[in-house]
Amino acid sequence: MKLEQAIKQFNDSAIQLGGWMELDRLYLTNRILEWVGGYSDEKTVFSEAAETPIQLFLLIAVKNKKIADTDWEKNQLQKKFQELLTPPPSVVNALFAQYYAKKPADATEYFYNLCCQTGYVAPLERSAAPQNFLGAECSELTETAEERMSGFFSLFHKKQPNPSCYHCFENEGFNGESSVETAASRLIRMNLQGESWGFHYSPAAQFPEQFYISSEEHKPLVWGTAAVQRMLDILDIFPHYFISFDGETRESHGYYQGGAASLPSLAVEAEAFIERKEYPLLNIGVVPGLFPAVQLQGPDKNELIESILFLTSQWKNFKKGAGSKPVIVGRKRENSYTFNLFFINRTQVPVIDDYLAVGENLVPLLSGKVVFRSGKMKSGEIAEQLQQAVDCLSPFEKNHEVASLIQFLHTLED
Repeated sequence: MKLEQAIKQFNDSAIQLGGWMELDRLYLTNRILEWVGGYSDEKTVFSEAAETPIQLFLLIAVKNKKIADTDWEKNQLQKKFQELLTPPPSVVNALFAQYYAKKPADATEYFYNLCCQTGYVAPLERSAAPQNFLGAECSELTETAEERMSGFFSLFHKKQPNPSCYHCFENEGFNGESSVETAASRLIRMNLQGESWGFHYSPAAQFPEQFYISSEEHKPLVWGTAAVQRMLDILDIFPHYFISFDGETRESHGYYQGGAASLPSLAVEAEAFIERKEYPLLNIGVVPGLFPAVQLQGPDKNELIESILFLTSQWKNFKKGAGSKPVIVGRKRENSYTFNLFFINRTQVPVIDDYLAVGENLVPLLSGKVVFRSGKMKSGEIAEQLQQAVDCLSPFEKNHEVASLIQFLHTLED
């Protein structure tokens, strides 16, 4: 790739993304030449090692002794090119609003493609995603979320007063000495129940289009009516996405996370339904999978909120504080909502983004081993049938989570 070709490709993309206009092309060219140290003696540089414009710019900058050949200096220069390529927040939010007025999925597609093209997000399926101008490769699914994000968190210099954490608004365009990924970070502003929240994609996604919605104020997300109502509001705003809340990991800065609603793990349906007279419009079902869940389905938001709070309160009392906050995952289908409350043993199971991504692990553990009668049943009756099926399993098939679910179902009896 020649330098002139790389500059044109970079400038074309910067203009196409909306942050610059055709009149700015010469300005962009001069910024690039200044940062790479100008042309080489041959005026053009060929390199098979560079697959993207930014990779070539870094090679030329090192060759011209504009920067040292160290990861730190190359990261700093890479960050400057990312920032030059990424439109400012006002432009991104304005374009997002224009797309959203047509269709919510169009808006998120625009924003996701932008994050991929600027290199902030490494897409899981590179063949189906826009070109990443950093040439970054996707992380393997076998690596845990904490391992992938640990490198990101370590980039924050201890002496930097801001941002306080990865989910803070101050990350947007932050140019701290050790902040690389955040230079191209952009947040879509949202008003949820009168409070300011920000929507942004994960740079270390484990499942398609993994995103976070974090509060502008750095404070914990308190579980209660408002927290559940917010989840329903988010599903109304982005009906093509799922949304999740993991009560055990929201102690510092409150946030939700979600992603593409086409995950195999979200397609698992309840096999038995609990009779609860106080929720006439709600189907409360049981998913006896490797990660067992209570599934709630219905159109009435008030019933959903009341039932979710009731079940989480019952679970807390059942566990007596140990692993007392289940992982809650919601999605929307037309005018109906579906919520899965995963009751898991947190000493053995990784966080939500690790097990949501692996759909085959959520196939009902007792599928084919127990047949529930049609219609709604008493929770104790479901528990007894599950126990009979579990008793027939080999020691290698049994797990602690299903046993806990059976015990929990007994506590729901009227």
